Amino acid sequence: MKIALVTGGTGKIGQVLVPELLKQKFRVRLFLRDKTTNLDSIISSLFTSSTPISLSTQTTISQMLHQNIEIFFGDITDYKSVSNAVLGVDYIFHLAAILHINNPHPSMYGQYYDVNVIGTKNIVDAALIAGVQRVILFSTISVYGVNSKDCSDSPSFLDSNKQIFYESSPVNPLTIYAKTKLLAEQYSYPCVTILRLASVYGSGVTGNYLRLIMAVRKGFFCIPVNSKGCSVNRTLIHEKDVVTGAILAATHPEAAGKIYNLTDGAIHSLEDIVRAVANAISVDVKIFKIPEKPLKIFSNIVCKYKHENIEKVASIINKLMENIAVDGKKIQVELGFQPKYNLKNGWYEVLEEDRKKLKYLR
Repeated sequence: MKIALVTGGTGKIGQVLVPELLKQKFRVRLFLRDKTTNLDSIISSLFTSSTPISLSTQTTISQMLHQNIEIFFGDITDYKSVSNAVLGVDYIFHLAAILHINNPHPSMYGQYYDVNVIGTKNIVDAALIAGVQRVILFSTISVYGVNSKDCSDSPSFLDSNKQIFYESSPVNPLTIYAKTKLLAEQYSYPCVTILRLASVYGSGVTGNYLRLIMAVRKGFFCIPVNSKGCSVNRTLIHEKDVVTGAILAATHPEAAGKIYNLTDGAIHSLEDIVRAVANAISVDVKIFKIPEKPLKIFSNIVCKYKHENIEKVASIINKLMENIAVDGKKIQVELGFQPKYNLKNGWYEVLEEDRKKLKYLR
């Protein structure tokens, strides 16, 4: 059996990736940081009723080991522990990272750098020495920054290099997370494939998408629009499609040493996303369109006041006005990747429990 090392395996994507690897007859080696972690809790969290493999939540560690899971403890920033975990591995799925948060304090840069950059260097260096076939490095489309033009201005924006990001586009990371992820990408050796993930949604929605869902539940949503009344664009991907794309990139001979944007193959307006969420939970949402200019002026003013709540509001407003349009065709053409989830069926699956609860309340 092929052995796959997964770092960050207890995270959102890892909890989908690990069961799928087992389903596809890989032996999985989990690289965990904290020895005090309750292993039974970790193992059971990887196998819920929604995963492809049906296992009891009471499964013991010895039973799980029999199911082709190994546990390695170590720190991603410690090369020795990383090199021990990598020995004998065929593939590495490197998910471990400090993820994006709104308005991280500048003092956090060192933590981001240690985990996202040094941790990646350790993984790749150890993989080269151990002869690992492929390392999948999960990066982000945030390395591009934001689009300088509003893609909604032109119906033909998909044909313009100036209005959409491709793998060959210049990069301009704006956050600590994006900057350290771009630095991690410098370790792009022939055995490494870099996947720049679009905005990932799926089970256990958090952050900005959770706020979006909560607003839609209440039946209204405010959307910034340009002078032509068009909202900004987003590029998304369902977590299960992330896993499908990652395993394909790990095993496909053409993927070695390349960078791919991993998306659902489409670009969606913010308004379309809001309506897809509303349809998924059968809510009649009222959308209020607000001109961008006054919002930008308001955001610039409130940003001058150093208060946590005010800065949070300004951050949410700015996030709503970000325009991120990314092309995802390269991986489809070169590797044959076919995303299963679009805006409609993706959100419909994600919000199934939400829909059931709302129906019950009615």
